[in-house]
Amino acid sequence: ELQIIDAETFTQAQYILDQRAKKNDDERQIALTTKSKNLLSGMMYCAHCGGRLTSIVYKDHYTRQDGTEYRIEQLKYLCYHKSRKLCKCDGQSTYVAAKVDGAVCTVIQNMFCRIGETPDEDILNKRFQKEIASCGAKQTKLNLELRKHTAQLQKLEDEIANTLSGDSFYTPEQLSKAIKAVEGKVAETNTQLQLLHAEMSDKKSAIDQIKPMYERFKGWSDDFNRCSIEQKKIIISSLSPALKSARVIR
Repeated sequence: ELQIIDAETFTQAQYILDQRAKKNDDERQIALTTKSKNLLSGMMYCAHCGGRLTSIVYKDHYTRQDGTEYRIEQLKYLCYHKSRKLCKCDGQSTYVAAKVDGAVCTVIQNMFCRIGETPDEDILNKRFQKEIASCGAKQTKLNLELRKHTAQLQKLEDEIANTLSGDSFYTPEQLSKAIKAVEGKVAETNTQLQLLHAEMSDKKSAIDQIKPMYERFKGWSDDFNRCSIEQKKIIISSLSPALKSARVIR
């Protein structure tokens, strides 16, 4: 009954712990640690062979002909499979971290800028209610069609007795064909109702997820540029699962 932190923070922490577990090495989407100076360490994969990129510090120095000394210390991402010739990777062996990190940060900053232009919670709720109302209208129409088809099916089944006694205007073959056609319409309408019910449930579930996610994104957009590299790593690694959930509401 006693809680030190809120349930959402606890769930996020458990997700990070699970991602960093040994069993998830191949599918891990979160950096194993946040101590590396490379922003995307632990989250980068080679687009050519699919292997994980590791972080390295490239160092070199030599004396020029004029007697001056050249020194360089540069952070890079290394394709481990390429460098160890573990597969036929046709990509680069190394990538300059500053260029890659800069390009990713630009994309993220542009995305966060657009978040400021997105509708607030009240507008999201109004849009959601409009979608639910539209689904409700479709549901009412389908229920009316179902009742109509069910009534037709009942009449046709009642006509079977008249056919057996010879008092019907329909032949058994005509009646059987008509019953099958109406049964098909009833089944199709029931299927459409089930799909519509599932769609409404998905939308209701999605709006419950999108509200806290919207607030989280707003906070990230305000703080990203001021965050430490460790905090930026956690934000970037959290974006992928969050964006997957957000696609449910368009």
